[in-house]
Amino acid sequence: MAKSGGTSLVVGVGTQQLLRTTVGRSMASAATSSARTILDVATTTQVGKTVVEKTASALVGKEVVGQAAKNVIAKGMRTNMITGGIMLAAQTIPDAVKMCKGKMSAGEFAENTTSNAAGIGAGYAGGTFGAALGTFVCPGVGTVIGGLVGGVAGGLAGSSVVRGVFSLFK
Repeated sequence: MAKSGGTSLVVGVGTQQLLRTTVGRSMASAATSSARTILDVATTTQVGKTVVEKTASALVGKEVVGQAAKNVIAKGMRTNMITGGIMLAAQTIPDAVKMCKGKMSAGEFAENTTSNAAGIGAGYAGGTFGAALGTFVCPGVGTVIGGLVGGVAGGLAGSSVVRGVFSLFK
């Protein structure tokens, strides 16, 4: 767990530095476009619109509505999308090296890569859902606690489900 936390810290700091470069800004632009598309779908219902506005307001510390709320959330989403992609690469490269050296089978590589991707994606989804739920319960503190609990639970669940599916084929 400490190794994973250290990797996450390095990737997080590295992502912030990457976003300052031309390549990073290009990646951020594409991720922001994707985030806005997701938010447009999410806000087609009143509940979705309320969740986005309440979450954005909790993050900013004042009431934020409409497109401004979507922009606040999209900015956070874009960074998380890029960080998730870099994190997946950081987790996959050592396994790829092991596979190339014959220390890991192609099946193990596929299982690890798929499990890592599912864990990152489900962790992000769980963290987002948990933060939104926490915001409804207690804006600010609830947002942080809900995001942490949801992120950990989502990550563990996503990874476990994939490992369970792969175990069916062993």
